[in-house]
Amino acid sequence: MHIYLRNSQKKAHFIRVRKSLSFEELRDVVSNKLRTNSDKLVLFLKGEQLAANQTVSLSEKNIVHVVNMDRVNR
Repeated sequence: MHIYLRNSQKKAHFIRVRKSLSFEELRDVVSNKLRTNSDKLVLFLKGEQLAANQTVSLSEKNIVHVVNMDRVNR
């Protein structure tokens, strides 16, 4: 399935992922795509912050908002 990643610069990235994956797996996929440190990422889906111990169930063309904490308050 395909989803969108959207960062603070309003850039969208279209990626392919499994329908259900752990938060850590999703964070690693996002980190690889955006070429950033996975420990500094905060992810949001449908307005809710994703938690570290959660399994994420995605639908086609969901938008995952990505906040890179290294770039906050610059």
